[in-house]
Amino acid sequence: TADGRIHAADDPLATIGAWGTTSRPRLRLLSSIPGRPALSSGSTVQIQRMGNPLFNELLIGTGDKDRWSQSAPADDAQFADYALDPLLARVLNAVYDATVSNGVLPVPTPPRTDLLPLVQYMPPIAAPGTPPGPVADLLRLNTGIPATPAQQRSRLGFLTLLDEDPNNDDPAGF
Repeated sequence: TADGRIHAADDPLATIGAWGTTSRPRLRLLSSIPGRPALSSGSTVQIQRMGNPLFNELLIGTGDKDRWSQSAPADDAQFADYALDPLLARVLNAVYDATVSNGVLPVPTPPRTDLLPLVQYMPPIAAPGTPPGPVADLLRLNTGIPATPAQQRSRLGFLTLLDEDPNNDDPAGF
């Protein structure tokens, strides 16, 4: 947490956000002589980042993927429209003529405020009353929620909600 302390799950300070990046040297010179190592110089340049799995692959438009990959989550407000109006949802509705009357459940229309917990600090991950903060692709974790004991974990995760077992109350399987 920001203050390094353990907080209860209902405390706004209990939720953290994390992401990872991949960087490479700005310049890499390959040798034409067999066995001679490549020379790398210059500062590193970020070439990819990852917060929520498949966020870039499924939501960010093709023309902005490189720019998104090289930016920091603090700059994600410029990509908010991709999260609140995903192109993939529009395509699925168009291809499958998704209407309740023909038996295909349509993907909700924009703005997709149901996706806000993925890009802001909001319940059910963050405690109620937590400031939402800016739109940012981060993995959010409420550190106040204890881990599920090993003997109760399930690799099926949220699929355990599909059975009638009342003991399957942890959809994340943690």
